[in-house]
Amino acid sequence: PATAAPVHHTQAVTLLIPPGARAGTRSDALSKPLFLAGAAGWRKAATDMGLTQALRVDASGRIEVTPQFQARLTFVGTSNVRIVP
Repeated sequence: PATAAPVHHTQAVTLLIPPGARAGTRSDALSKPLFLAGAAGWRKAATDMGLTQALRVDASGRIEVTPQFQARLTFVGTSNVRIVP
């Protein structure tokens, strides 16, 4: 954020949050810190914000997902998934 340069360690972050007023805005805003934190800090950032259902795709396409989110997914033809407690 300080340099305005793009990050190169993360392709995408997806969150599932409870429905409610401004859920889309909240999901979008809460995903930004996880995106910027990268591999070293995304899971702690999610935990600190009370987010239990999060998924991150790193620069190489590896998927990291929380157990709560993984329980809702079915992966087909990929072994590039890591469950991150």
